Amino acid sequence: MPESRLVDTEATTHDAYARIGSFLALRGYPHLLRCWNYLHDLHRGAGDAERYRQFVAGRHRAWSTRPDFEQRLPAATVIGNTEPQLHVLFLAAREPGTPIENPRQTPAWKYPRAYGPRSPSFARAMRKDWNGESHLYVSGTASVVGHESHHAGDARAQLHEIHANIGALLKQAGGDWQPRSLKLYARNAGDMPVAQKLALELWGQDAPFLWVLGD
Repeated sequence: MPESRLVDTEATTHDAYARIGSFLALRGYPHLLRCWNYLHDLHRGAGDAERYRQFVAGRHRAWSTRPDFEQRLPAATVIGNTEPQLHVLFLAAREPGTPIENPRQTPAWKYPRAYGPRSPSFARAMRKDWNGESHLYVSGTASVVGHESHHAGDARAQLHEIHANIGALLKQAGGDWQPRSLKLYARNAGDMPVAQKLALELWGQDAPFLWVLGD
């Protein structure tokens, strides 16, 4: 969705998610399972004017019209994009999945005011059964413990924390999970070789990774 040079990120995001909600209701797939959001200049702006915080506020405003919406949030990721647009991809179903939270992390929708006027609206993972087979859709999992990011500037330490977070999340979800698709996002191109090498050591040389640069 074009953002008219991204002047009003909150309004654009609200409009996008309101339209997605109407579309899914019309099609009979009202339950979001997983969302991927790509936003240009993700960290432009200071304080509550930061574009990421404005995105969070717009999405929250679109979803908060539903009762108990925090209990039915999908897994989701927001990543910086090089194109001057907001792109939203999503997976939805006729029946709801089961949101899963990570015992090592504060639920994102309970984050304190320091992170913006509205807390991020997503679950750490979503479990859904398809034709007798369980699938787990994991949100963008960073080196967050509680609600604070750890190991700033240290890609290796961040990856070890991410590995611990994903392990705790899989244990919380129950079952024997085998990865079918993994994405590793790096903000700085210089960190990617180290991150790639360590990620394959942690998850296995045959792990199905996609390597992506983005904020």
